[in-house]
Amino acid sequence: MTIEITSMKITDRALGTVRMTATDCSEERAQYLERYRDDGFEKELVYEWNTKDPTQQYWFRWWLKRQKATKDAKTFGEAMEKVIGTIVDSPSNRYRVWE
Repeated sequence: MTIEITSMKITDRALGTVRMTATDCSEERAQYLERYRDDGFEKELVYEWNTKDPTQQYWFRWWLKRQKATKDAKTFGEAMEKVIGTIVDSPSNRYRVWE
């Protein structure tokens, strides 16, 4: 799925929680909007990682390092700021917050 990242922030420093908000901009979603709902409704997706957990931290780092926008970033804070506004493939649905 192709997404556009709208925000990325650390929501809880003590727990190491990183939350990313994105909108679905995949071709399938665009076709759905064209056929059924032409009111400009965009599907918002939320992903969350607990970076105190070694497995989740590894996958968050792996996904973040794969982004071209983070090439020259020196810190994770810089990398998180650089991906805002980019269009990327979504991370695993394992980290998606289902509301």
